[in-house]
Amino acid sequence: EKRFRDRTRRRYGGLALFADVTIAALLMVFVAGPFYVIRRRRDKARLAAMLAADAEAERREREGTIERLLLQLSPLPTEPPSPDEPARARGAESPASPPAHPPETPSSRPSAEGSTLQDD
Repeated sequence: EKRFRDRTRRRYGGLALFADVTIAALLMVFVAGPFYVIRRRRDKARLAAMLAADAEAERREREGTIERLLLQLSPLPTEPPSPDEPARARGAESPASPPAHPPETPSSRPSAEGSTLQDD
């Protein structure tokens, strides 16, 4: 009887160990698995809420920046323009004022080598 038990244990011991480990793993999956799934769903919901809040904050910041830039470029007049200066109030130049940049001539324009062209 003792010899039969020793021979059976040697022959099927690995299979018994595998069965025990499998049962323990299945038990852990059924006990810890639902907690893992719940945590993943909660983390996904938190991440989605965080991304939505971040996108909203970026949108607000972008709109605020654009508005600040627009206000810097064209501040609102504090008082209406006087009737004798309608052109200046609209930002138009007077016809007598010279152009901001003189037109380029071939002698003042740089060539491909970086030197200026001169008429000979």
